[in-house]
Amino acid sequence: MSGKLRNIGWPYLVWSVITLAATTGLTAQALLLIPVVSPTFLWYLWFILAYYVIGWVCERVGLHPLAVALVALISSAFLPDFARMSRFAYLLFFFLLGHAAASRPLAFSLSGRSRHGLRVICAVLVIATSAFAVMGQPVRYSVPYVFGPVALLVLVHVIAAHYQTFRGMELFEYVGRNSLVFYVVHYSAEWIVVQAAVGLGWDHSRGVFLAAFVTALFAGLLLCALRERWGAVDMLFAFPKANPLTWPGSRYRSSRPASR
Repeated sequence: MSGKLRNIGWPYLVWSVITLAATTGLTAQALLLIPVVSPTFLWYLWFILAYYVIGWVCERVGLHPLAVALVALISSAFLPDFARMSRFAYLLFFFLLGHAAASRPLAFSLSGRSRHGLRVICAVLVIATSAFAVMGQPVRYSVPYVFGPVALLVLVHVIAAHYQTFRGMELFEYVGRNSLVFYVVHYSAEWIVVQAAVGLGWDHSRGVFLAAFVTALFAGLLLCALRERWGAVDMLFAFPKANPLTWPGSRYRSSRPASR
């Protein structure tokens, strides 16, 4: 659990403050909300940390994760949107479902013919859910349509088992390996670009979108590179196990591989 606090809890706290400062939302009230309910888009990190705690408690007291997942899913249909309670319960279902699948693999170890049939069924369910979404149905975070995301997860898992890297995917794979950096950085970078565009009277929406996207991508790549070179930057994304700096002021190069 200490690893989760270092690699999830710490960057959540650090980047919540940075995001509030960058988006001019840094107030005493917002700071007090950070450990209780995320005042920024970083709510997902708060969720993940809480999910790990819930999973740990389930293991300690002997609760089956699928049973808790089912309760969470049903509860999400009745919980209010206040403090993202409904969303929290809905996504907890997927976390515990993944936990159960990882510890008790069933469908993922099927024979070749059964696996092919599973792929077909999942593809049909994903297409059906997408069609409902196009027709305007409230698919997102919706219990009646939960079969769609579940089918997509299973489909991706089955296909990913056969994935082999190929030329041209290096950037995507690098972003994936460093997803935390890009996640915590992108919103602030995009917000700054959008505010600058508004201040300059630039109302070309596609141009602003492209500029915001490129800026966020560049900011993520820059911080990834700096993280691999200087421990002070790495401390923005993970609380150090030990003091990474040799004082006074000497540089520290992370011993972790660059592919982290």
